[in-house]
Amino acid sequence: MITFKLPAQNISEQAALLHKQDDGLAKTDPDSAFLLLEKAENESPKRKLKNVKTIGNWLRAKTMYLQKNYDSTLYYAKKAITLGGEVKDYPTLSSTYNLLGVLAKRRGNFNESLDQYRKSLQYAQDANDSATWAKALQNMGNVHRQLGQADSSLYYYEESITIKERLDDPLSTAKTILNLGNYYYSVGQSRRAIEYYNRSLPFYRQANYAEGIGRLENNLGVSYYKLGFYALSAKHYVKGLSIYDSLQADELRLNTLINLAGVLKEQGKTMEAKDYYMQALESRKEGIENASKAEIYLNLADLQEINSQWSEALKTFQAAARIYEDQQIPKGLSETYHGLARTYAGLGNKTMAKKYFDLCLELKREIDDEPNMGKVLTSLAVFQYENRQFDKALSNYREGLRLARKYELPQLSRANLLGLSEVYEALGNTKRALSYRLQYQDVKDSLDNVEKSRQIAELQEQYESVQKDKRISELALENDLANTEIERNEAIAEKQKARITTYLVVAIALSVLALVIYIYYRQRLSLARLKEEEEQAQHKRKIESLLDEQRTKNLEARIAGEEQERQRLAKDLHDHLGSILATVKVNLQGIFEREKSLKNQEQVQTVNSLVDKACNDVRGIAHNLHMGISESFGLTTALKDLAQSVSGANGIKVQFTASNYSDRLDTNLEIFIYRMVQEFLSNALRHSEANQISIQLTCLDELVSIIVEDNGRGFDENDTSIKGDGIGLKNLVSRIEEFDGEITIDSTSGKGTTILVDLPLILQPEMA
Repeated sequence: MITFKLPAQNISEQAALLHKQDDGLAKTDPDSAFLLLEKAENESPKRKLKNVKTIGNWLRAKTMYLQKNYDSTLYYAKKAITLGGEVKDYPTLSSTYNLLGVLAKRRGNFNESLDQYRKSLQYAQDANDSATWAKALQNMGNVHRQLGQADSSLYYYEESITIKERLDDPLSTAKTILNLGNYYYSVGQSRRAIEYYNRSLPFYRQANYAEGIGRLENNLGVSYYKLGFYALSAKHYVKGLSIYDSLQADELRLNTLINLAGVLKEQGKTMEAKDYYMQALESRKEGIENASKAEIYLNLADLQEINSQWSEALKTFQAAARIYEDQQIPKGLSETYHGLARTYAGLGNKTMAKKYFDLCLELKREIDDEPNMGKVLTSLAVFQYENRQFDKALSNYREGLRLARKYELPQLSRANLLGLSEVYEALGNTKRALSYRLQYQDVKDSLDNVEKSRQIAELQEQYESVQKDKRISELALENDLANTEIERNEAIAEKQKARITTYLVVAIALSVLALVIYIYYRQRLSLARLKEEEEQAQHKRKIESLLDEQRTKNLEARIAGEEQERQRLAKDLHDHLGSILATVKVNLQGIFEREKSLKNQEQVQTVNSLVDKACNDVRGIAHNLHMGISESFGLTTALKDLAQSVSGANGIKVQFTASNYSDRLDTNLEIFIYRMVQEFLSNALRHSEANQISIQLTCLDELVSIIVEDNGRGFDENDTSIKGDGIGLKNLVSRIEEFDGEITIDSTSGKGTTILVDLPLILQPEMA
């Protein structure tokens, strides 16, 4: 039986002590708490009755709040305010208004909540009550944070922390610092959040508040997960789980189990993740059909799918679907339909797979979930590719790639690029397949570099985390030693009054003990420092190893580039020199086929000039990778000279025109266009028997178009000789593809040939 006797000397102070001591009783046995308060009022002197009733009603209001009976909370709080105003009990008025502020915030009345907190501050100031003042400041920070008023929120939090640290109230200080960390996490500043979470940890330990430490470890796990530091995230989740297990806090334990399973799933540890999801399901004793359980089913089914456990995955996805359908949660249901589609595809049931793909896409469109639609389209494209529906797969891969690029999802882009490459390869379009394969490799390399950077950053963070833990332990040890020293000094001071001799003996003993502790502590510090240096050296070696690996890759890439440069130089020698010598051949034929005349003498002189130019060009290519185009005059001048040099040879007329061409193009692009026109002219002179050749150069906003047209004999487009069997044309087609350009050849026997080439003005490959 609970007994209570109220001393007559200071009833208000005794009631305040009751307030501090009976929070636990108010939670577990509110009836006993009310009985205790009633006895206090019955045994109170009449002159102090209003004071006791003021505090009693405040404690009743707080008890009802802990029992979540908010209407009764408001009722008793108003009675406390009325009585408190009559007896001018400022501390109780301050605490009561603070409670009313909390109640208003819970009901979503933020402006009313701030008004109540301001009244609490006013009465706390009148009562010189720093503790309640700090609590009200913290609560005001919470409201401003929820309203999105960052500056005000930070101001009130910092003010509250300053007061609480001065009052030596570790638990309340820890909670406020934790709230500040939660603020930074909510605005996306995870690193700042981690700093404040770590800052609150010593205060929670000092207060020996296990549940608070568990929440803190869970928050650290969430923050490290947001940064992509999965090993650190898992480490803190495990710590939090251990604390919740010891406290038997089932609800908190459930959330941590789900979070930990998610991290392990991200790390590829599917069996361990599955084990934690199963534990989460088994610990959920209430609310069987709810969204939380459906989410667990969905993640568990994903793991079963990864391990090709198709039958188990099907049952689990169906269980999730039933919950989402009952609770009408379309987003979760659409994800479940996606999983069912993949699972039926894995089981070989094409009809059901197609059905759920269609249901999923229809639902995604209804809820306007475009960011996740790309994943569904990619899965559908894989299904269609495996069933040789190449045209449909191609369409869905393209749409999936568009959405991946729109929402900056590099991993999804990588999957779609690889899929497009595989489809084009299956269709026999090797050029397109190679183009997408190269894009896929670029994205893959980029993701690999990002992952390597993340691993290096996580190693650094792990190292710093270890150092922080060591420092915290050292500070705790120093604090314990300091507290021990203070206590012993106080004991010595007490004994000093009684026996001076005993004091001297104890003082000497304490000095010796302090010296021993100091020496021992110094030795521990020395050993800890050596161990820290060794760990730091190991950490640096790991980082150096990763950097060496990256430098090796760069060197290999450079060597490969030099090899490609040598191969390309050989190709350029053939293209350029071959076209000029072909022109020489035509002019020589003109000389020998006609009788000698003044015109033939001019042809001889032209031939000599061309031979000289060929020699100079070969020498220029050997010493310099530029050829054919003067940097001073540019592409149009060079093409005009080329047309003039060929015109008149064997009665051939070559005409060159340029449209919308005012500025110089990139030097590499001009050289390539010049060489390409040379090759086309060479082919026309050797094979077409044409007497008129037209060269047209047109520049658009992002495109340069080249048309070479002759009136020769033409050829059959099915003839394999035009599809790259000759080295010159084959090299040109290859180079055009490198520029991400397109070539079209239109020819009919007896009606001439037209060659159209479109090149983007933004260069892709490096040119000599």
